[in-house]
Amino acid sequence: MQFPVLIYQDEDGVFIGEVPTLKGVHTYGKTLKELYKNLEEVLQLYLEVKKEPHLQTHYYFQILNIDDQAKNNISQKNYQVA
Repeated sequence: MQFPVLIYQDEDGVFIGEVPTLKGVHTYGKTLKELYKNLEEVLQLYLEVKKEPHLQTHYYFQILNIDDQAKNNISQKNYQVA
């Protein structure tokens, strides 16, 4: 399963990541690398707390980063949450 992740940068330069399909799942990081790490942690915590049978398998989320300088430059990262 994949989760859509909305990523944006606030006025202070902090990266914010939200999983709109999972209520309350959001985090931040000073860098994209830190944000990706924090997203993985918050998703793992969400899945542990939820403890629903259909959520006890492997899940994947995908992050698309669109470079504002060059709208055609899109990088993609895939993560597995065990």
